[in-house]
Amino acid sequence: MDSSHIKKFAGHLPLILVAISIAGLLLGGLVFSRWDYSIRGLAVAIPFGIAAVFLHQLFTKNGDCIHAADISKISQSVLFKIYALLFIVSLMILVLGIERHIYLVSILGLYTIILVQIVSQKCRVGIVLGETIFTMLNVIYGVTFSYPLYFSTTDVMSHIFMAKVTLLSGHTIPLDLQATYSPFPLYHIFIAACSNLLNLPIQETLFLVTSLLFALTILFIFCIFRFLTSDDRLPLLTCLFYSMTSVVVLEGIQTITRSFAYIGFVILLYLIFKQGGTEKDKRVFQGLAILMVLFIIFVHQVSIAQIVILLLIFMVVEYFFTERTFFSTHFMQFIIVLFLGYWLFAATNFLNWLTNARMNLNFFDIGTKHTVLTDPAMSQENAALIFLNNNLDISIFTVFAIIGIGYMLWRQKPKYLTVIGLFSLITIVLYLPNPIFTSETIVHLFRLDRFWILISPFMAFSMACGLMVLMTYSQGSRSHRKIAYSLIFFAVFLFMVASLYGVVIPDSSDQRRYFYSEELDGFNFILDKVPYGSNLGSDYQTSRFFIQDYCSLSDTFELPYYDSTMLNRFYSRNNSHDYSIIRERAFLESGIIITDINYRYIYHPTAENALELTRYVNRNDLIYSNGNISVVGW
Repeated sequence: MDSSHIKKFAGHLPLILVAISIAGLLLGGLVFSRWDYSIRGLAVAIPFGIAAVFLHQLFTKNGDCIHAADISKISQSVLFKIYALLFIVSLMILVLGIERHIYLVSILGLYTIILVQIVSQKCRVGIVLGETIFTMLNVIYGVTFSYPLYFSTTDVMSHIFMAKVTLLSGHTIPLDLQATYSPFPLYHIFIAACSNLLNLPIQETLFLVTSLLFALTILFIFCIFRFLTSDDRLPLLTCLFYSMTSVVVLEGIQTITRSFAYIGFVILLYLIFKQGGTEKDKRVFQGLAILMVLFIIFVHQVSIAQIVILLLIFMVVEYFFTERTFFSTHFMQFIIVLFLGYWLFAATNFLNWLTNARMNLNFFDIGTKHTVLTDPAMSQENAALIFLNNNLDISIFTVFAIIGIGYMLWRQKPKYLTVIGLFSLITIVLYLPNPIFTSETIVHLFRLDRFWILISPFMAFSMACGLMVLMTYSQGSRSHRKIAYSLIFFAVFLFMVASLYGVVIPDSSDQRRYFYSEELDGFNFILDKVPYGSNLGSDYQTSRFFIQDYCSLSDTFELPYYDSTMLNRFYSRNNSHDYSIIRERAFLESGIIITDINYRYIYHPTAENALELTRYVNRNDLIYSNGNISVVGW
């Protein structure tokens, strides 16, 4: 397609953004009769409006290349010394167990220093990249190793068990243990092998090794965008925003199978872009790309299909909008066949499970999803206002990213950035809150939340590009430039705080995402003393710890196995479980999640519920208690 058509589309983009914002707000209130959706939509609509105004002014002035002047004149060596000193201070805060808010301030200071280094003269690329990686690892390890077991929102505990089975048996887990993971064993093999080599327990090995590999994706992301832009500052800003984005940091904290597939995807992208050299180099990188495809195939099931979708989007955009091809080639078609071939012909048990779980679903439930309220007195409108506050980082990101995407489509230099801009514009729908995410069926069927990490490098690049554009076109008079720069960097600092606060301070969430050591003591008592095969009733987080099912290797290796289910209301004597596990401290802190027939809810620490829980424990036989957790039977 003629580049003039893309530029014409970019010129209409401000009007399109305004139209989408208005339509989205009216859709929630008038069509779905859900004005709380309209309130939530402001998290995107307001940034769309701000970006539209700036893009209109930019296109009117016929803005050309982006080249922000050096803002800071501070010596790079001085900045490095300040960074090193503050990094040591942050480690001391962790070791001494000082208030987490002070630790957050130190992390914000580290990221701020890196930002100043990037926008300063004579930026040292290697040093800044190293600092970005070490700061990201500081945050990740500062969470995972600060708590006895940080489980977050994923199945990290089941992966610990599957890696243990792999280590004990010396081969992949059997189908009767996990049909969804047995055909994709590479992650558990890697964890088991590292545990054996390092002589560390599975849990410590998982958090130590996988997070280190995850942080190294920063190097590949820098190389990709350095190759596409022939610039240093823009890729460095991309890596900085990438390393502080909550989606990315959380994925680094809970590096499980899908995170490993993502690592493979980033390296695969790097190898694909490196095929533009000599014929000999091309063959070498194609061979490495095939190995990386096999790595992804044997690591995670759902990621395979999602990566194929993203590769197809790249192929289509590239085919129609540029002459330089990296994805619309026969080699890429071969890669896609490899991905889908294993999915369709080798992982048949997983495919059957996947198909059956998605039959007879309602695909027209958009607008019917309600937020589960943590406070019964709270309305959906109140919850929507909290949503706006919790998504401040997304709102700030949207302003920068839309400006960056609009500029890439308008400027079209380097030429291939047109493809990156169009790809980012298409996939940003999967990244921002929108009506699609109000459908429980669509979100769970296609696991849309899993796309967030896969497209995060391109979202970070769009944001970095937007920042560069704003810095470039804020260079008016000296007084105006100071005001503009102050506003821009204040927005970036707000993004840092909003993105990292809930990660660095896990206690800020409604439900604690880690277990205390006393709770683990209670779990170990059950593993040691409670007969295998017993029925255990507990809250949601505890039930995720006891995921050990009986399999063909259970008797051979004396593996624990239980029938673990969630408790419902504590009305009467326990007659549906052999044992009940009550986390009293968690209940008193913020409540525990239990079930009521078809849905989960928070059992709040009200006086009535506390009395009911006490009576429930008294009606049964108390087997174990340490003040934090109790185990009762009957």
